Amino acid sequence: MGEIFRLKWSDINFERQEFRLWTQKRRGGNWEGAWLPMNQDLEKVLRDLWKKRTQDEWVFLSPRTGTRFVDRYDMFRRICDRAGVRRYSYHTIRHFVASFLYDKMKRPISEISKLLRPTNVQTTEGYLQLVAPHLRDTMRLLEGDVVAWLSGKTPVEQATR
Repeated sequence: MGEIFRLKWSDINFERQEFRLWTQKRRGGNWEGAWLPMNQDLEKVLRDLWKKRTQDEWVFLSPRTGTRFVDRYDMFRRICDRAGVRRYSYHTIRHFVASFLYDKMKRPISEISKLLRPTNVQTTEGYLQLVAPHLRDTMRLLEGDVVAWLSGKTPVEQATR
């Protein structure tokens, strides 16, 4: 989330529909930027912020300090409270996005990894909340038998109920 809070207007390119995120999570701790595509929703939000901006440096400006946000945990806690939803973290969103793109949208891990930007694809795999299809099939094989066993009935007795 710190990458998002460090966004400057110079990191937004509306013409190419791209934005640049910077990270120090690389070997040697040097800053490294990567241009990522904007979807239409993000472009709309950023254009609205651009129209309402009061300064030309930071995209996400704290009304309390007049500079960029730094207290990301407190801010997200307040957003969840205002929305009336159970508190969760930015990291939870990262897991959800990775799993959603992989499970529901059928995107390859290599693409998801480019979006999330870890240096190692195995890191992206760790974000995926996967249950392998063969394990689902194996669990289905146990459905009737386990219920019957727990109720003290044989599978045949359970099936005739």
